[in-house]
Amino acid sequence: MIFSPLSKRSRRFAKDRRGNVVIEFAMVAGPFFVLVMGIIELGLVYWASGLLDSATQDTARQIRTGELQQAAAAEGQEATAEELFRDAVCEAMEGLLECDTTSDNFFFDVRNYPGFGDVDMSPPETDDESGAVLTSFNAGSENEVILVRTYYKWDLLTPGMQHLLSHYIDADGRMVIESTVAFRNEPFPTIESSSDAPEES
Repeated sequence: MIFSPLSKRSRRFAKDRRGNVVIEFAMVAGPFFVLVMGIIELGLVYWASGLLDSATQDTARQIRTGELQQAAAAEGQEATAEELFRDAVCEAMEGLLECDTTSDNFFFDVRNYPGFGDVDMSPPETDDESGAVLTSFNAGSENEVILVRTYYKWDLLTPGMQHLLSHYIDADGRMVIESTVAFRNEPFPTIESSSDAPEES
């Protein structure tokens, strides 16, 4: 028959099992490497979350004891308490996370309340036009309850991770890591700024 050689080749090709391992690996390699990449990135996210928690708690203690407010009052117009808070958190993170003033990855919200029952845990509002987060900073005075919340936006690299973690993804497609500390300020003495201090004659 004229098709006999072709039929024999087809049968031999169908029975040939050489190279099947390579083909199977090519089929599973893509999903496997994406899975490995996702595991590594989730590990980095948990590491960043722990780092942010530690930095937030350390800096919040400076508010609780009045140390931050006293430092801001001593420097007068040279630095505000808000600027000192940012610097302290960034220093505690040792430059491992990008949080300088030129980046929008890091932001925070500090508010004071009369008591723990008055604390509002709802997230900060967002400007409808610019999309910027409307934060506030008030370190309060002695015996007031303070709610400190810090946020870091993590750029996810693993494909499909945004869908799996959609609850934590903002409008920019970045994962928002949050750290929260609530406490009552210690009864530190009333703080006066350097500009309010009486001048020596």
